[in-house]
Amino acid sequence: MYRLLSPSLGLGLLRAAGRRCRTCSARLLPGPAGGRAPEVAVPAFRVAPRGGGPGLLPLLAALAWFSRPAAADEQEERQGAGGAAAEGAADETEAEIIQLLKRAKLSIMKDEPEEAELILHDALRLAYQSDNKKAITYTYDLMANLAFIRGQLENAEKLFKATMSYLLGGGMQQEDNAIIEISLKLASIYAAQNRQEFALAGYEFCISTLEEKIEREKELAEDVLSGRET
Repeated sequence: MYRLLSPSLGLGLLRAAGRRCRTCSARLLPGPAGGRAPEVAVPAFRVAPRGGGPGLLPLLAALAWFSRPAAADEQEERQGAGGAAAEGAADETEAEIIQLLKRAKLSIMKDEPEEAELILHDALRLAYQSDNKKAITYTYDLMANLAFIRGQLENAEKLFKATMSYLLGGGMQQEDNAIIEISLKLASIYAAQNRQEFALAGYEFCISTLEEKIEREKELAEDVLSGRET
């Protein structure tokens, strides 16, 4: 259901977000309970030159197996019933969030943006309460697109950045199509606001990233064909 969004907003997508410092923080929207959503570090970004894509950070996974005393196993067994109940409650909350998101989409289709916004805020509150990162991300994405089509550009910008921060925080690469799509929308917002430098940087990022992806696909196809011929 969720098409989810590292706590690092690629200034690559968002040179459009500002170049005031080499490492700054981007405040997200206030949390649904009146608090603030987490701050996200925004690293400096440069559009990679043609022919040399940005180096991908290595993914490190360390798995450790530890022997546990029998007492720990017994305690886990005693807690098993409570854990199952908590998991059931989480599943129930997620199902409720999904229903709210479906209702919000229906309201958007029926041209009822105010109703959709109220429903999305309810979904976001539940997502924060259950600490469901995927649901938070997907809800921000819907809220951003709703603000975008309503012409609420400043709000849409904040929401798209929040969406992007969660996507990148979840391990999505800057070259992912979802990131490119959001970057294109941000560039469109900057263009509409006459923030030409940011708009140009955003468009350049989208174009250069897509060109690199296409070039890699061509090289892969050529390797496959040459492998078949030999």
